[in-house]
Amino acid sequence: MALVAPLVCRYTINGTLFGRPTAQIIDVQLSDGSGVGLAREDAVEDMAATILETYVDTFRTGQNAAWAFTSVTWVDLNSADGSTGIMTQTANETLPQNGAVSGEALPASVAALVTKAGSSARGRRRGRMFMPGLSEANVSGNLLLTNYINAMQPLFDAFLLVLNVGAPTDPSPWSRMVVVHTTGGGQNYAGVSAVTSLALEQQVASQRRRNRG
Repeated sequence: MALVAPLVCRYTINGTLFGRPTAQIIDVQLSDGSGVGLAREDAVEDMAATILETYVDTFRTGQNAAWAFTSVTWVDLNSADGSTGIMTQTANETLPQNGAVSGEALPASVAALVTKAGSSARGRRRGRMFMPGLSEANVSGNLLLTNYINAMQPLFDAFLLVLNVGAPTDPSPWSRMVVVHTTGGGQNYAGVSAVTSLALEQQVASQRRRNRG
């Protein structure tokens, strides 16, 4: 049975690194567009364009040129038969686009851990995503350099600021990044937590750590 999460659309930022696919998942709860005369499908697609363009201007600037941003895909979790789609071009950006950092890249098995923090009930796990395409020059041992974190954190803040607009009580269109909570092995919806910060952790995540969850 498909997971249904009211007003939530699940977006995936797709890329490739050394021939291997990469995926970063972002859940966004957004109004259905009726306040401005948009169909739900159009509001979802507009958000995909926003994510694509904002990611190009933020996350991508700290990723190695060996990594390529290839598409944004989505599945609308608002209903069991929610829309799906893929976007590779907007009015302002065309994919694929490579990361902006030159030099040697770390293997695809190593990524930066980004913690999604915010309003979460006690006992609920914070969300997280893994940013691929790290450069050797920005890592020492298994730690990101402080100057890299200091340079990237404002960009993560800017990315979140673009996605978090208004509030669910607003009559006008609103959106917010969320963490979807589930039970029953991910089959049953158990609510969402609004994401109020994206924190770049200093310790990098290896494939082994990611598999452990």
